[in-house]
Amino acid sequence: MVENVLEVVDDLQNQVHSIDEPDLYVEPQTPLEEYQQEIRECREWKEEHPEMWQTIFKDELDVETYAFCILPTETREKLVN
Repeated sequence: MVENVLEVVDDLQNQVHSIDEPDLYVEPQTPLEEYQQEIRECREWKEEHPEMWQTIFKDELDVETYAFCILPTETREKLVN
């Protein structure tokens, strides 16, 4: 009986130790992907708050330009070059 329990415990421990740990590394977005994500988010905000968009930007600023302007400087530089 004790031997059976030991075998089961050993087997379970081996299974636990053999399970691969998940890869926690998340590949960062490319500058273009960051820009496209920012455009999507700006479009959503514009659609959800059309009066605010009109009040703040009138028709002088398009979504793509605004999205580009709020990107981090490093990302903007990579996109330009």
